[in-house]
Amino acid sequence: MWGWKTWLAAGLVMAAASSANADEGVAVFKEEKLSYFGLTTNVFAVDTDVASADLDLGLNPASQVEQSPGGLGVRLGGMLDRTWGIEARLAGGLWHEVDRQTRFPVRGKLQMDVDHVAGVYATGKWRYQLPFIDRPPLVEHFFFQARAGMAHAQVKASGALCTGLVCAENSERRDSGGFSWGAGFGVRLEIPNLMDRLRPLRHVGLTLDYTDYGDVAGVDLSAAEASVLFFF
Repeated sequence: MWGWKTWLAAGLVMAAASSANADEGVAVFKEEKLSYFGLTTNVFAVDTDVASADLDLGLNPASQVEQSPGGLGVRLGGMLDRTWGIEARLAGGLWHEVDRQTRFPVRGKLQMDVDHVAGVYATGKWRYQLPFIDRPPLVEHFFFQARAGMAHAQVKASGALCTGLVCAENSERRDSGGFSWGAGFGVRLEIPNLMDRLRPLRHVGLTLDYTDYGDVAGVDLSAAEASVLFFF
């Protein structure tokens, strides 16, 4: 049987090892780049009912209007520690979809565009490892990130209705600010240092996110976003 002195010695050894590992982790953490800049591709989901999309033109879409315009954006963030941080996002629409109505002799179309979305968020970030895989090549770590904050969005609705050779057109912009939230998964990569000039780009990230921008004057707006992050 081991005496109490043996158990005490073993406990002190384990405590010392734990302390060494903790100090080593802090040292690595201090050297880690906590700020990042990202480029995003956004696919928005614009969902509104027929009445709010009519634009006083007498358009009569067959059902609820659901379009997926897209655009590009940027994001800038910084971590206060390994878990908590802040982030700002800005994106604008570049391409769109059109709902068309063709009932001879009447022709109509309705288009929903996202002028811009902008938000400031508090973020939480948690690292994880894939099961049964220690560390895939080039992968530094995987992470899940959630955020909540305030955002402002502006949506433009435009439409046209033609009867014979006579056409009427109208458009309006709707904007709103309020609570916004999002979540996504990502991977941080460690690229081999091929050239000294490219050393700052050794650490990059890839993310896939969902963001809910809430109700924008009768229009439900959300987005799926793919990003490339550069850490500095």
